[in-house]
Amino acid sequence: VTTFARDASTYTTMEAGTSEAAVLEAIERYGTAAEPAAGITNIGAALLAGEAQLLTAPSDTYMRVLVLMTDGLQSDEFGGPEAAVVTANNIKQGNGQSITLFAVGFGSATAASLVAMASEPTSQHSFHSSNLNGLTDHFQDIFAI
Repeated sequence: VTTFARDASTYTTMEAGTSEAAVLEAIERYGTAAEPAAGITNIGAALLAGEAQLLTAPSDTYMRVLVLMTDGLQSDEFGGPEAAVVTANNIKQGNGQSITLFAVGFGSATAASLVAMASEPTSQHSFHSSNLNGLTDHFQDIFAI
């Protein structure tokens, strides 16, 4: 689980033996008073941190799936949305590794930027909703939320 604002921060790694409880605790920790959302967005840093986790995790234990959830576009100081798309495409095509990228957004994230970052078929790997409830409803069957 990696969060991102100016930099990416990894809350838990995907090592062999990482429990579901540890992953859920890391997800719940984001956005709390101890770890507030910052308002600046560096999607590229998050994608690279996620890729690093996937490439070091045992491939016989974990599927190489990266789920990006964002409430906005990459900030201009990090190259804007276009730079995030370039990073996503490099990850999907790089190192001979098969990484499936889900791009999920709400708030000011745009459907076009999500589609541009997502794996093919983009109709299954990208989704935009105006709120978090819409995201939960959409992915309930896929991720058994």
